[in-house]
Amino acid sequence: MKRLFAILFIILSTVACSSSSGGNPDDNGPEVGLDPGQGNAHFEAERQKPNVIGSVSWRSQSEIDRDAHGGNDPGDPAYPQYDSSTDAAKLPILDGEPLTQLRYDFPFVSGSVWTQHEIMLDPVLFTGPYDDYGMKLWRWEDDDKNECTDERRLTMNVGFDEAPHVYHRDGCPIPDGEVRVQTSSGYDEQPGGETTCIWGENAPHGTCFRWAPGVWVRLTYHFDFAGKKLHIWARRFDEEAVYKIVEFDVPEWNANYGFKTAGAWLHSTSRTHGNWASGLPPAYVYARNMIISTSPIAL
Repeated sequence: MKRLFAILFIILSTVACSSSSGGNPDDNGPEVGLDPGQGNAHFEAERQKPNVIGSVSWRSQSEIDRDAHGGNDPGDPAYPQYDSSTDAAKLPILDGEPLTQLRYDFPFVSGSVWTQHEIMLDPVLFTGPYDDYGMKLWRWEDDDKNECTDERRLTMNVGFDEAPHVYHRDGCPIPDGEVRVQTSSGYDEQPGGETTCIWGENAPHGTCFRWAPGVWVRLTYHFDFAGKKLHIWARRFDEEAVYKIVEFDVPEWNANYGFKTAGAWLHSTSRTHGNWASGLPPAYVYARNMIISTSPIAL
C-alpha cells in the first residue's frame, strides 16, 4: 500500500502562493518572478549573485562525470548521461542495475543556507509496476562531522503516488535514533497545524503540491540551522503557482550545523531497501541547475 511510506516521511503539503508574492524571505520565501522558460535563464542569473557558495548545471557530460557516484561506471547501462532532449542529467533506473547518484561537493556552509535544484520524474514511475515502491531523490550531507560517513542533514523521498516526501535524519549515530515525523494513515499532520493535505485513498486537497509526471519541478530549501527551522517551496513548470511548504522545526540544529555535499541520490526506500523486484520497466530521473547560497534564491 502506498500509505505505508508515510511512516517515514513528511508529505510536502502546501499553501499555494501567488507567483507575484514577495516579502521577508524568512516569512514568505524569496521574491518570486515569472519564469516562462525551462529554468536555465533563471539558474544562470541566480548563480551569479553574491554569496553563492557553489553551483552546478549538470548540463554537460563533463560535469556529470565529475559528480557521478554509485555502482555504475562509464559505459554501464545505468551510468548517468547528459540528455540533449531535456538539457539535463539523465539517471537511469534499470532492472538488475545499481541505482546511481550525482554528488556535488562545495565548501562547508552553515548557519543560514539556501539551496535550489530542478528535477523531473519519468511518468513510468507513477504507473502500476512502481505503485508499491519509493525512492530517495536528493540528499544533503556533511561527511566529515564526527568522522561519520553518513551524516545526513536532509533526505528528500518520493513514494510513487505523486506525493513528495521529506524526512530529516541527523546524527550517525543519533543517541535516540533517527529524527522523523510520523503521519497518520490518511492525512498529513502538518507541523504547526496550518493545513491538512488529504492524500492516499482520498482526493488531494486543491492547494496540495503534487508531482506532475514528466514536468520539471524547481525546489527551493532554506536550511535555517541557527533558527532550527527548515523551509521548502516548490514550483511546477506547468503552473504559475509557487507552493509554500509549512515550516518544519528541527530542535537538534544549531548555527554550527551545515553540509558540504548535495545532489541526486537515488536509492530504494521500499520494503525491499534497495532490492526491488525484478521485471520493473525502465524509468529515469532528470536533474539539473543546483545552487547553494547563504542568501535567498529567487523561486
